[in-house]
Amino acid sequence: MSAMSTLQEGPVTTSTSSAHATRFHIDEDTKRDAQGYLKSAIELLGVAASMTQNVPYLGIVSGILTEMIKIEDEVDTYKQEWRATMTSARQIKGVVDNIRQQCSATMHNDAVLPDVMKESFDGLEKCLVRTLEILNACQAQTANKQSLSRTKRLKARIRERINRKDFLNEVQYCRRGMQAALHLFNTKLQIDQSLKIHAMVPILAEVREGQHAQATSSETKVISCAMERLPASPAIFHGRAREIDHIVNLMVYSAPARIAILGPGGIGKTCVALAVLHHPEIERMFAPRRYFVSCEALPSADGIAQELLRTFGLVYDARSGLQLHDYLLFHLRTFSRTMLCLDNLETPWDTDVQSTEMLLSKIAELPQFTLLITSRGSDRPLQVAWSQPILAPLEPLSLNAALATWEAICGSHDEHSTKLVLAVDCVPLAVTLLAHLAESETSQVLWERWQDEQTELLRTRGSSHRLTNVDVSIELSLCSPRLRDNEKACLFLAVLCALPQGIPESRMPIFLDSFIEHLPDLRRSITLLKQCSLAYLTHDGCLRVLSPVRHYMQTTRPISDSLLICLFDHYRGIVTFPANDYQAEKNHAEKNIRAELGNISDVFTLCLDRIHDLRAVLAPIEVFKAVHNLLVL
Repeated sequence: MSAMSTLQEGPVTTSTSSAHATRFHIDEDTKRDAQGYLKSAIELLGVAASMTQNVPYLGIVSGILTEMIKIEDEVDTYKQEWRATMTSARQIKGVVDNIRQQCSATMHNDAVLPDVMKESFDGLEKCLVRTLEILNACQAQTANKQSLSRTKRLKARIRERINRKDFLNEVQYCRRGMQAALHLFNTKLQIDQSLKIHAMVPILAEVREGQHAQATSSETKVISCAMERLPASPAIFHGRAREIDHIVNLMVYSAPARIAILGPGGIGKTCVALAVLHHPEIERMFAPRRYFVSCEALPSADGIAQELLRTFGLVYDARSGLQLHDYLLFHLRTFSRTMLCLDNLETPWDTDVQSTEMLLSKIAELPQFTLLITSRGSDRPLQVAWSQPILAPLEPLSLNAALATWEAICGSHDEHSTKLVLAVDCVPLAVTLLAHLAESETSQVLWERWQDEQTELLRTRGSSHRLTNVDVSIELSLCSPRLRDNEKACLFLAVLCALPQGIPESRMPIFLDSFIEHLPDLRRSITLLKQCSLAYLTHDGCLRVLSPVRHYMQTTRPISDSLLICLFDHYRGIVTFPANDYQAEKNHAEKNIRAELGNISDVFTLCLDRIHDLRAVLAPIEVFKAVHNLLVL
């Protein structure tokens, strides 16, 4: 009896009398004639027929689909229909693998699948039997045609044309059957999830009642705990009115807002976030429902979820049948209008990128939640529709705001205070630490100490922490996972830190050419440094590094001799420009030298200090020309 005749006789027979009874039967001719991938798929299907539908069974089903998908390229007839069938098979395999992963984490291997899922797999089994038998018939038909004589092939072709419509209907039936199986899987998964959530309600009510038996209500206790943990608004806070207004306006007029406060370490991101949390408009809008969660010590997305549960006075209950993140989201959906701030999100995000972004996107989907994050760097997590207009990364304070901060701490400022503030590029953390030091020493003495100690001066008493020690804050950025494994970016940062004026964007192509052998893919390194907020583009178009970072790098990770010589050669080419007349030399000097006098001076001085045999890289006549061109200015 042929496979085609078997298919035409009636539906596939099944049996569910016991866990180990054969649920379906495969045509004997199909078992005997199948070859290659098809034979492997049919053998696995025979194993699945008498298996208990448990976790190992899911692995067998996945294997059947894998082998069946491999047959796609071997089928020479009705290719378009089979391609559509295999597309659905791949999607079903993805669903099965996902179910297997979840069941492996929550069930014993011998535990039977939930009833809501067994119906889907029963339907899939029937579909697989039918599909594999039709595939076998297609392959047999092709093989027979190839082995027949010319006359017999002609007769076979005539019979094929007569039966083509019936055969095509069978193939189309397989395609529709596979699509229906996929639809049933997706439907049952949604129903299963809904049933789980429904079943959770009494369990969660019991858990909440047990956790908050001593309180008037669980909600009151959660809000009370949140208010106790909410840090105070910064006592000294100047120069961020524009950023605060920007954030508050988005929260009030573009709810629910999703806002990221970005910038380098020590720029004041946390202070801005706390100022927003305590802003009168935000207090009126959210009342006590304002939550601040520090992610500084959290290594992963699971860490975020656990900390959020702790913040809300909850404990994960495995009896719920939900994964940790789903359990958290279930609770969050019951909240009324809430503001949540995740501070220092870069810690878990850098080490657990995809899971952190996924959890953040799920929280951002909750319409009752206003989301505020702070993150070291200049890029935002993906999969979140951040509110427009986007808040630009924080920049250093204006000189007036930096001096106002100094005065709020010390009571007054003088010319040495101004020099110190400018020396640290008005970075808020550095200004604050210097001002506190000025409470016990004069600003003149501090200025003299700065000349020798530089960033080592920027620390206060007590344990070293990013908020009390600028070096610690900078080191956190340098040791971030993104930068730690990129040696070229770190080397270029050392080069950039040797240039107090930075690199003019207009001269970047020439600079890239000078370093193409030593530092390939320099544009990629520049982008990475910007993303880590270790380099930035000034308003006048120069790529620079903030002063505290530059001084720290020069002390702990100075530019190598080979790169210093390369940098020296770059500027030597600028200052030894050959010209035949004074006017040409003057024009060249004004265009190319004047803007980088500080860079040229520092690079040449550093070379004289470190490259002892300077004559090996610079001839006396070149020295004379360089000095002459500088004097032209």
